[in-house]
Amino acid sequence: MKIKKMAIVLSAIMALSTLGGLSTSANNSTDTVYSFTTISTGWIYFTETRAKEDASGSYAYYVQGATQPNGTYFSIWSGGTNYTRNETATLYVGQKRRIAQFVYENGKRNCYLGVSPRDYNSSKIAGLWSPDSVGSDPYAN
Repeated sequence: MKIKKMAIVLSAIMALSTLGGLSTSANNSTDTVYSFTTISTGWIYFTETRAKEDASGSYAYYVQGATQPNGTYFSIWSGGTNYTRNETATLYVGQKRRIAQFVYENGKRNCYLGVSPRDYNSSKIAGLWSPDSVGSDPYAN
């Protein structure tokens, strides 16, 4: 009986230990709010720095920016350097897009979002972003 109990306990431990390898995602794709009141073009407004955990594109959802009919420039930075493919990605209000960038590939493990208005109007620009992405939203750049 003692051996049978030991076998059951060991089987349970082995079964539970294999569950650790079943995690679905380890990247930093949790959305964080960004919100800026912009003054004019020529300024880049930055979010707080977040961990970059894989080579996936970053994600941005542009929710508010009514006085920016020509879109807004989005970019991904680390340590004062812009790592965005083609320098910027243009998004329009209502768009959910991935932003191609090379932060992780350059050995950096954190990044932040840069947002710059294309029009001279003062504006409130707001939405959601994450350093890593999941899903199939199209790339903006």
